[in-house]
Amino acid sequence: MDCDERDERNDFDQLDGSEQNAIRLLLDCAGPSPNRNSRYVDEWVAGNRGDLTMAWAAEGVLAIVPRLAEQLAHKENWTDCGLNGDRFYGVAVRIATFCLMNNLIRTYHAFDFLFVRLFGGAARPLNPSLFVAGLLHPCIAMDAFDLDEIEKAKRARAAEWGTHDPVWFPNRVDRDCA
Repeated sequence: MDCDERDERNDFDQLDGSEQNAIRLLLDCAGPSPNRNSRYVDEWVAGNRGDLTMAWAAEGVLAIVPRLAEQLAHKENWTDCGLNGDRFYGVAVRIATFCLMNNLIRTYHAFDFLFVRLFGGAARPLNPSLFVAGLLHPCIAMDAFDLDEIEKAKRARAAEWGTHDPVWFPNRVDRDCA
């Protein structure tokens, strides 16, 4: 295991257990062919009294992820001052709002971890604004905790962490290993 992978694993391990499970579920539901046989989806359904509604909703919302990730990776095709708001930003904010509204993701750290894995490292500079836009959506009830998370997003934006792609995906490894 290289240093980057170890760091990403440690970042994931620091997340709340419910956010870890939600990230695994969302990563398995993303894309044109979701992994419906995933044990993470099975565990999610079992933990929610057999309710598949969230898994199906996540599949619907996340089906566009591969196309958006491809667009984001090719910056030469961007428009609108460097970013096509209709094609990437608007849909990414919709995904952010879905995750926050359903309490799948509640912290900026978990949000950044998920979105970098959904869209690649090119999303990292956009994540603070995507998180805050999702959090400020009218259907999200704000509390004092959310103000702290906005502050964390603000600090992350100032830190400019680069655009390197992730090397470790929690839904692609056997959790019994490690």
